[in-house]
Amino acid sequence: GIVDAVTPPSLRGSRFLWPYGHDGRMPSLRDFVHSVIVNEFKGPEPSPEILEAIVAYIMDIDFLPNRRLDPSGKLLGLKSAAEKRGEALFYKPFAHDPSMSCAACHIPSSAFVDHLSHDVGSEGFFKTPTLLNVDFNGPYFHDGRYATLDEAVAHFDRMFYLGLSTQDRQDLVAYVKAIGDGDEPFVRDSVDLRLKELREFITVL
Repeated sequence: GIVDAVTPPSLRGSRFLWPYGHDGRMPSLRDFVHSVIVNEFKGPEPSPEILEAIVAYIMDIDFLPNRRLDPSGKLLGLKSAAEKRGEALFYKPFAHDPSMSCAACHIPSSAFVDHLSHDVGSEGFFKTPTLLNVDFNGPYFHDGRYATLDEAVAHFDRMFYLGLSTQDRQDLVAYVKAIGDGDEPFVRDSVDLRLKELREFITVL
């Protein structure tokens, strides 16, 4: 019943994506989880054990692996012509402010984030979202206003006066989709998978 709704963020790679909340208001994941339970959902005060268990669970959720990325965020393997052009645009300084570029905020070696909040024309300051697994994380922006990456790129083109051509936009989207790819976000249930989970659980015990 609240009109200023926000999109639920992916929990993948949360341990790398501080601060927490779309606006980056929470420095720790523990504080953020507590606030969601008690303030956003008006739930009862969780016990310290329950709170720590939820945080530990979230911290263990990793990004989907992307075989095309090396640990520094560099795109590997054969690149299409569009991906190559898009990669160059991603690192290219903005004409009106040479200190800025896509890569200045979406730092490849830092999970494609800078851990800061910015005004990107979305009614306030919001933290830089990761581009890792972005193919699976639509809709985009804190309020889900854009259904596709093409629309998100067009927004930044308008907001920062990038002067991108239609081809430029398509190339940038091709590059972002390449770095934002990953293995499928689910594995079909099977006997082998259940046995593997049991073995891991027994190891922990």
